[in-house]
Amino acid sequence: LPAFNVQSTINLALASILLQENCDFEVIVVDDCSSDQTPHILSRYAQSDSRVKIVRLLQNSGEGVARNTGIAEATGVYVAAQDGDDISLPYRLALQSQFLDRTTEIDWVSTWGYTINNKYQIQGLLKTPIQPNNIKSHLVNGKMSIVGASMMANREAVLKCGGYRQVINPDYALARHFVCSHQLSALPYPLYAFQPVLPHKQVS
Repeated sequence: LPAFNVQSTINLALASILLQENCDFEVIVVDDCSSDQTPHILSRYAQSDSRVKIVRLLQNSGEGVARNTGIAEATGVYVAAQDGDDISLPYRLALQSQFLDRTTEIDWVSTWGYTINNKYQIQGLLKTPIQPNNIKSHLVNGKMSIVGASMMANREAVLKCGGYRQVINPDYALARHFVCSHQLSALPYPLYAFQPVLPHKQVS
């Protein structure tokens, strides 16, 4: 979870992860040199919950670097993304990890997602393709066909692909590279809620 000046949203984001059930996990928060109260909030979580680990960058380095730092610190077989102003819905991690456990030919699974505003009011439901071939076809043709921040993927596969790029849309850049050598899928359930930076169009 990359965090940069998210003092107003980090509590909800972290709570949505820490309340996940039926799944063993660690939460690695990479503080990207925040200048607000984010570091103090994160310290309280780390002191009260042993699953939370904080990594602080000495200079603001951007989302791609922060995410790669978290992946490098991770110890699990799978890594899951979470943004500091988004929410993971109940059982997200359990359902994704169970899917990857039983579908060994798939190395990345995202979910459908609710789009929300800055008051956390639902604005819409983004349904994406779920079949690997459809996802790949859209990605190679320049269309973001997954909810990128909802990803859970095999950690070694992500590392083999070089991790996140330091670009405007690191989710798309990684997925576009990942799909060249691995299969991506998505669960047809809205298990993630996010505030879109760019307009999202339905892809089917």
